[in-house]
Amino acid sequence: MQINSMQEFSKNLKKIKIGNLHDDNIHIWKIDFTKISSNIKTYLYLLNNDEISRANKFLLKNKYKSYIATRIILKILLQYYINREGYKIQLHKNQYGKPYLKDNEIYFNISHTSDMSLIAFSKNKEFGIDLESNECDNNIVNISAKYFTQREKNWIENLPNNKKTKGFIYCWVRKEAYIKALGLGLSLPLDSFNVISQEQKKISDNKFQIKKWFLHPLDISINHLGAICIQAPKIDLIYFDASKII
Repeated sequence: MQINSMQEFSKNLKKIKIGNLHDDNIHIWKIDFTKISSNIKTYLYLLNNDEISRANKFLLKNKYKSYIATRIILKILLQYYINREGYKIQLHKNQYGKPYLKDNEIYFNISHTSDMSLIAFSKNKEFGIDLESNECDNNIVNISAKYFTQREKNWIENLPNNKKTKGFIYCWVRKEAYIKALGLGLSLPLDSFNVISQEQKKISDNKFQIKKWFLHPLDISINHLGAICIQAPKIDLIYFDASKII
């Protein structure tokens, strides 16, 4: 079964015509959970015992499915990018929980919402991505007051009422992408850095520089906002549909 499924994965990947991963591009795989078949559990052999144990702790079926789908597709794609059988791939974590490959030129990062995951890959460049749904149930005023800089709070406050929620998410994904790129998790206070310029007046697709890092917008869907942070002022973002793999 494992050999047959691996051959099928390789066949499907060739159909997609992925192309090579270069220093100046990022491959971003979109996982729409509504497109993932229930037979995803057929490929659980790709996960290690710790991953299976974590998956079994999810009480909600959609949480379980989204977790195993993301991890399985991650293993399949890692096999492609580093040319190694998925079930032999060992992932490590830094002290803040960011996963990585040891002694390898391939970097990856994951983000997810309730209905979609992103898995992105780069060559020789550390980076971070974040994805959020446009729908936000949080009290944006309280959250921004607690975690955002004064510049960001003022900017959100000056947006039209129907843009405030989107403005909050816009800042949030940028902050998350930055701290994920650094690999520091929430040990870095979110109000210790700005993700918009002093001159910015509206929500835009502009890039933004923080020290050596650059924030770029992601083009995911009309229902999501996303950002990537990488040490490159210009980067080619190439998108793929992960549902075509399995």
